[in-house]
Amino acid sequence: THLKKSAPRLNTCAKLKRINRHDDLFSIKKNLGIVFFLTFAANKAMIMRLLALRVCKELNQNSVHYDIVEITHSVTFNSYNKYRDELLEYLYGIIINIETSLTGILRKRIPRWPVVESLYSYNLCKKLPSFGPMYSVLMNNIKMTLNPKDVIISIDRPKILLLKKHIDYLAKYGTDQDDYEYNMTEYLRMSGIYWSLTAMELMGASDRMPKDDIINFISTCQNKETGGISACFPHDPHILYTLSAIQVLTMYNRLDAIDVEGVVKFVASLQQPDGSFYGDIWGEQDTRFSFCAVMCLSLLHRLDAINVDKAVEFVLSCMNFDGGFGSKPGSESHAGLIYCCVGTLSICKRLDALKVDALAWWLWVISSLKILNKMRWVDKERLEQFIMACQDPDTGGFSDRPGDITDPFHTLFGVAGLSLLGNSKIKPVNPVYCMPQETIDRLKLKPQIDVYTAYFQEINKEYDFIIVGSGTAGSVIAHRLATETNYTFIVIEAGTKSHALLEAPVLGPFFHGSLLDWQYQTVPQKHACYAMKNRKCKLAQGKILGGSSKLNNMIHVRGNLTHYQNWFHGKYTKEYIQKQFEFIENNVLYLNEVQYESELANTMLAAAKELGYAILDIDFKLGFRKNIVSQKYGKRWSTSDNLESKNVITNVLVEKIIFNGNTAHGVQVNSLGKKSTIYARKGVILSAGAINTPKILQLSGIGPENLLKSLGIPVIKNLPVGRNLQDHIGTGLDFVLFNKSVSISALDMINPFHVLEYFINGKGPWTTPGCEVIGFLSTKNQSEPDLQFMVLPVGLSSDRGSLLRNNVNIKDEIWDKYFSKSFDSYVGTILPLILHPKSRGYYTALLDPKYLSHKDDRDTLINGLKLVMKFANTEAIRNVGGYINQNHFPGCDNFKIFTDSYFDCYIKHLTLTSYHPVDASVLPTLPSGNINAAISMMASICFETIIKPDTNIPFCYKNDRINEFLFISFYKKLEGYPIHVVSDGILKVEENS
Repeated sequence: THLKKSAPRLNTCAKLKRINRHDDLFSIKKNLGIVFFLTFAANKAMIMRLLALRVCKELNQNSVHYDIVEITHSVTFNSYNKYRDELLEYLYGIIINIETSLTGILRKRIPRWPVVESLYSYNLCKKLPSFGPMYSVLMNNIKMTLNPKDVIISIDRPKILLLKKHIDYLAKYGTDQDDYEYNMTEYLRMSGIYWSLTAMELMGASDRMPKDDIINFISTCQNKETGGISACFPHDPHILYTLSAIQVLTMYNRLDAIDVEGVVKFVASLQQPDGSFYGDIWGEQDTRFSFCAVMCLSLLHRLDAINVDKAVEFVLSCMNFDGGFGSKPGSESHAGLIYCCVGTLSICKRLDALKVDALAWWLWVISSLKILNKMRWVDKERLEQFIMACQDPDTGGFSDRPGDITDPFHTLFGVAGLSLLGNSKIKPVNPVYCMPQETIDRLKLKPQIDVYTAYFQEINKEYDFIIVGSGTAGSVIAHRLATETNYTFIVIEAGTKSHALLEAPVLGPFFHGSLLDWQYQTVPQKHACYAMKNRKCKLAQGKILGGSSKLNNMIHVRGNLTHYQNWFHGKYTKEYIQKQFEFIENNVLYLNEVQYESELANTMLAAAKELGYAILDIDFKLGFRKNIVSQKYGKRWSTSDNLESKNVITNVLVEKIIFNGNTAHGVQVNSLGKKSTIYARKGVILSAGAINTPKILQLSGIGPENLLKSLGIPVIKNLPVGRNLQDHIGTGLDFVLFNKSVSISALDMINPFHVLEYFINGKGPWTTPGCEVIGFLSTKNQSEPDLQFMVLPVGLSSDRGSLLRNNVNIKDEIWDKYFSKSFDSYVGTILPLILHPKSRGYYTALLDPKYLSHKDDRDTLINGLKLVMKFANTEAIRNVGGYINQNHFPGCDNFKIFTDSYFDCYIKHLTLTSYHPVDASVLPTLPSGNINAAISMMASICFETIIKPDTNIPFCYKNDRINEFLFISFYKKLEGYPIHVVSDGILKVEENS
């Protein structure tokens, strides 16, 4: 509200104001990147990621991966260094204008740091509390960038490990008890012993430490009343020094030297009702103390003395928007605190609760990266050179940076860091406990060292049900199993957990072709995809928790209930199907009308009304309507968002079903090369997508006999698995142009107002699902539609070739001759899609959907393009400057434009798989509309059949010919195998099978 009142037009910076639609697009992207930087995460890594576009351009790469995680560290870090000054200028420009608009207290120039620092006490936190952590980190990042403490590594720096000097340094350290420094560090005495002994243990020289003196010293530091241990007698007991003492005695295997039960009682007494821990009796609260408490008690095998669940709950309450952790709820993220919190969760076996992909960008502590299995992000060779340069060649020991004074603290971490980097002269260190791995092994402690190992520690057992795939169907069944039964189950997802950026609906297309997408392509098509590179169409399928529902347009369309009724026989009527839809809509999804509408949306509805089409509600019939989308508070919502982390494992690929005789009793899984078997007592439910479901079945020995034998796969059942592949095919990108803007532009996206509007209120253009209006039409003048219109506020050329072009796989020459000519116009899209295609493809070893192989499908699309022309000629669209693109499509020059023969050529070139990336080919025919709602409904029916085996729901019988589709009664054809195939399995059993 304050922003709207005080700054109706908020410009990012002077250079951004000069950008217009004819400028180089990267200049817009650069400003877009800075808004991202301001909005999402103020760290160097984000700048590096957003610079990937320029880097790829300079490296002459043909495509850009928008998967933020996988851009290499070396390339992006070099780019950051190269463009740092320029980026800071933009960053300051945004800060100046936002702060000026809010407070009017900044001069419009690039300030020096003291000016910005003075704003620290009066920044966005005061007006926008939720931005507090972000803005404070942003300020800190600027300060660090402007006032770096240069690291100068001299030519004559140490290049090898000075092992003997470090041993001598630590052995001598503290022997002169009259030394001034020794006496002034009395408050650190216990930790100093731990640092020195651990380093000596790792270097294989613990015998140089005075063992008996150390044990006696620790014994005298234990408070007999509280049981706690102090840094030095007679200081007060503290949980930090209690931990250090326990670590030392554990390495010496001399816990008998103290009152262990007294220590346990002391630690337990410090836990508070919210799960946190005080450091001592004076009540200081910090996540570091949670780490100390959990580690201390785990070393003593006494975690039972505290409420571990509450301890974890408190740590998770300190997690910030960036995935990092602070000292308490609401405090900003810090690398040391991140290590403490990650270590706590590792010991408590709760790494699953982390936002790993967000968190790992903020980590500066190498042990945290080791725990999270992200060491590959580090340039190990350069880091080792830096650590070696921190050695003192004269005295021994390590400092925090080259040239500084050495101390035992940094000596331990220098030695431990080299151990984590694999230095052969140092023993392995455990990254959680910062103790020798051999000690942790002796104690038989097994903290979670990476997310993947964590999964296998938790899942190596039996479940009642195994659900393969966390897409729409799998998540619906999992949700109902969790809320309505006592069955145990596990959902196995090959992709990662949801990415934070995917919550913003508008950003979905940015992840097509990324590592969150399976990146499937068809084989070269005979009747379609001529305009695509190698005549291959891309099929986006989500490789992420939630599957393709995380990449789609979030559109909820029930479809024709009568059409569904024809799939069934017996008691399964229209009313039963409607009941299933209502259950999904009221209990699983959050449904709303599109919150942001471009001018094109209302224009299209007016045009439809002008042509006599009805404006629809949620029920299905001919006509148009604004989209109903699955969003919650403006953020993408899918069926997987209902899942509890304890029932889900990600980054685990199911390779095949394991059979015991004639019964499936588990699945073989693979994660990072680690194979394991998970067992199911009652059934394996396959919901892995239209491509991966038949792939798993074929690898398991269920499929076409000839194919399986050619691949050396033992045949369990000869079935035509992989047939009946269907897809909603469309065409018409950039077919309709406008003389003025009626849709969403790149400048709308980077406008700071719109960015803030989304992240504060969950509204604005960032909530657009990519499709605002849908329509259902008949090209044959019948009461049932055979065509769907999707009205998109963008066209292929809207971003001038930076993203959407690569998503569609358009050839360069097609782009240059046709789409680039639309740069001087505004683009909106009316996309006609075939609702019930007759073309059928297959997936065996190759993916061939055989798009447009049936002439009826081509005729439907041709008629669809004629209807688009009819809409473009309405008064409503002409009033906003709409017209048909008059440019001949390349390859169709020999045909008179807009004739049937021209359109036949056009659709064969420009063939699209629409914006719902996966289709339910397990179904007899495709639903009449976007398939997400239909899949949810069928999965709900599947659940009821699984839970109530006597409830049989076979598909229909027609003319005494059995059309048995492998949906939920797969076991009927496989003599009792408990395999249930749901959602999108491309599976059909013909009569002669």
